[in-house]
Amino acid sequence: MLGIAAGIDDLIALGRGDPDFHTPSHIVDAAKAALDANRHHYTGPTGIQPLREAIAADLTARYGLDYGPDEIVVTAGAQEGIMLTMLGLCSPGDEVLITSPRFTSYDSA
Repeated sequence: MLGIAAGIDDLIALGRGDPDFHTPSHIVDAAKAALDANRHHYTGPTGIQPLREAIAADLTARYGLDYGPDEIVVTAGAQEGIMLTMLGLCSPGDEVLITSPRFTSYDSA
């Protein structure tokens, strides 16, 4: 796959978490501020309350959706988010198709 991808112009490869562009300065600054404030640990299972409040407010402002912060979950990673989504959408005995190639941990989610 990497050989095929190497021949494609304007491809942004994120498969290994190693993009071919520099991180924007506002993201670097926010990461530095989080480190300085000791905010670089895993959170509780539903996410940080102020972030969930901000997401709820944004959903209302942008789309007119009325969700409260207690109805929003912010996961620590994609696998957890995929697992929670599948638990909400699937029932025991349902068949699920998973694309290949894929991240190996997706099977367990």
